[in-house]
Amino acid sequence: MKGLMSFISLVLGIGVGLYKAMVFMFLFNWFVVTTFNLSIIGYWMSFALIITVGVLRIKGIHRSLLHYESKKMNDEEKHTMEIANTLGVFVGLNVALFIGWLIQLNM
Repeated sequence: MKGLMSFISLVLGIGVGLYKAMVFMFLFNWFVVTTFNLSIIGYWMSFALIITVGVLRIKGIHRSLLHYESKKMNDEEKHTMEIANTLGVFVGLNVALFIGWLIQLNM
């Protein structure tokens, strides 16, 4: 069970990370390009920007990992929390994309 939960966490994390790059690309091309008169970006440029920002935020990521360690949770509870957080990010991305799409329609 531990191996399966780790695998599910990994697959969901990778999937949401790839989806995040797509959402960022759409929002960037809808708003930043028109506002600042920049060139549009593609998917892989968006992915690279997400990774760059992620590298700059490593201290914050480390802090959140310490938060999990500070709580007395067993491995199954930790994996459940990771999956719930990943799904929360996915829902948040969809809300951001939907709101951005609505705004972009009215521009």
